[in-house]
Amino acid sequence: MIGVTDQLVTLRRFVSALDTQLPDTDREAATAVLDRAHQRLALPAGYTVVALAGATGSGKSSIFNAIAGSRISEVDVRRPTTSLIHACFWRAGDVEPLLDWLAVPPNRRFDRRCPLDDGADDGLRDLVLLDLPDFDSMDEAHHTEVRRVLDLVDHVIWVLDPQKYADKTVHEHYLRPFARHQDTALVALNQVDTLGPSDTRHCLADLRSLLDTGGLASVPVIATSAVAPDGLAELRAHLARLAAAGNGPKTRLRHEISEVYKRLDPLVALDVSADRADRAAVRPVIDALATAAGVPAIVAAVAPAYRKRAAASTQWPVARLLRRLLPDLRRRLGQAALPEDRSQPVCEIVAAAALAPEAALDHSVAEGPGATGAAAALAARALADHATAGLPDPWPAAALAAGLANERAIPQALETAISRVVVHFGAPPRWWRTVRILHRGSAAVALVGLVWLMLASLGSVAGLESTGLSPLLPAVVLGCGLGTGLLITAVTGPAIRWSAKRASDRAELRLRVAVAEVASDLIVSPIRGVLRTYGDARAALRGD
Repeated sequence: MIGVTDQLVTLRRFVSALDTQLPDTDREAATAVLDRAHQRLALPAGYTVVALAGATGSGKSSIFNAIAGSRISEVDVRRPTTSLIHACFWRAGDVEPLLDWLAVPPNRRFDRRCPLDDGADDGLRDLVLLDLPDFDSMDEAHHTEVRRVLDLVDHVIWVLDPQKYADKTVHEHYLRPFARHQDTALVALNQVDTLGPSDTRHCLADLRSLLDTGGLASVPVIATSAVAPDGLAELRAHLARLAAAGNGPKTRLRHEISEVYKRLDPLVALDVSADRADRAAVRPVIDALATAAGVPAIVAAVAPAYRKRAAASTQWPVARLLRRLLPDLRRRLGQAALPEDRSQPVCEIVAAAALAPEAALDHSVAEGPGATGAAAALAARALADHATAGLPDPWPAAALAAGLANERAIPQALETAISRVVVHFGAPPRWWRTVRILHRGSAAVALVGLVWLMLASLGSVAGLESTGLSPLLPAVVLGCGLGTGLLITAVTGPAIRWSAKRASDRAELRLRVAVAEVASDLIVSPIRGVLRTYGDARAALRGD
């Protein structure tokens, strides 16, 4: 069996793991047990505290005096006379801190050590016996004092008398609420000297039946008398066994901790050791945030933007010259639409960013922070519901609160992450420069051929003397230059389209990675944190 100390460590670990998820009532119950256990176990060991509790006229003070061997507590059969807690002990040692904790008044502490004793009380050496105020007193302060002390003592002796042992108030307000501590209790039917043997047996049987009905089947019942010879022998033997065992505090604490365990166990009854917020569960969150942030539109714009920029960088100078000579109305309209309007579509923004990367930092993400925040909230709610399906309160609410905690920060985080990825599109590949050099070379060859051809034509018209070269050679040079340029253009076109597709795929991957990082940091990790807390709490409570 796990020891009390280990149980306390486990319970403290559980309360710490749940942090704010633990309901206030459960937290208060667990904290009360932890505090009381810490205080009790910090006190000098070896003492067993037993309290005598009873109603007015039950004779508990008479029993207290008889066991103490002295008239310590006032006795009156008609009205309550015990207004303060009394304590009797048989070993002084370091008992004072224990009595201070029990709040026994200094003038109500009685040391029963005596050099002249015959040793009859040696069995009670480690006992601290308390006489409590009458719990049926009209003074509310007496009730408060009784309840306070009953929460602290190791064992309780309930003293009942033949006239009121069946009193409904006694059973419903004191005995039955104490049922969870029945292994640390005993019921004494006192004053049996006033009954005959037959009546004593009848009262004991009736009392046994009442206790069994009230859930106190494990509580022993004995007959006592403070005036009859050996009337307290059985009770004294019981007290001696408790004192000799020396485990009174731990027995009581073990029961209290077990009760708290039973109360808290439903909070972690379901085993969710598997990661419920796994990749498959997180993917819809990333998809939702990516859509809200305009990633599909950005990806769709990357390929055209890449092709446009590649064409501008690798275009054959001859074709560029022709484009400048032939007005391109659509291109002009496109250039006029790009700058400074922040409401323009994302695809245009990215197209502009592909040509001027720094422009991407001047535009907001997709449909604005409101739409993005709403999409993030829906995604967080769906993931929290999936992750905590079947878990009892407060886990679903805790997971949802964790997932929504960063709702306001998500739009800006997405914008920053996506803008950084868009800026990366500005680096041109090296092969563009090679194509550009080849195009320039072919254009230069064509230009040489053209000039040569023009000079040859002018020379023929002017009647200049022939150089001896074939008149077709300049045309061949011009044709080679033009043909090479056309060939390079024909080869470069598919390469650009293939590269544009690759750029689009890389952009989608990088954008989704950026969105995934935002989703992980601001939604998924907080929800996973709640699941880890649940697992830690479950492991703590079950001693795993």
